[in-house]
Amino acid sequence: MRYFKPAAKVAISIIALTLMQNASACCPDVGHSPNTAATGLGTSRPAAADLSAVGSVKVYAFERDGIRYLQVNGSTGIVRTAIGWIDSVVWVMPIGVDADRTKILAPGTMPTGLIVYQGERMTVFLLPDNNWVVVPK
Repeated sequence: MRYFKPAAKVAISIIALTLMQNASACCPDVGHSPNTAATGLGTSRPAAADLSAVGSVKVYAFERDGIRYLQVNGSTGIVRTAIGWIDSVVWVMPIGVDADRTKILAPGTMPTGLIVYQGERMTVFLLPDNNWVVVPK
């Protein structure tokens, strides 16, 4: 860029920033959503975007101090389950009425169920009787 004129450098910088912003806005996933919250985990209506793939549940994303979380609420706001993860380590949190019915499966497993969330790191399935399955990628 040593031989570019200052106006060209500014134009290229603006284009690059625009492309980076569009790339991060394309994928509503934890870390890519401007509405990822730092507080509100465990509440019925947190100030975060609903990332759910279906209308019958709400999926909220949280991130704080490098730890990421997903919370699944029922349509009435009852917290059903929540998970946390750092890199490839995923765990079920003791939050929600279905926490004891939430399982983490091995990566690549494809259970039969309704996909309620699909992100770059994991997929969350709803199975019969309010059982939840999380499949890391």
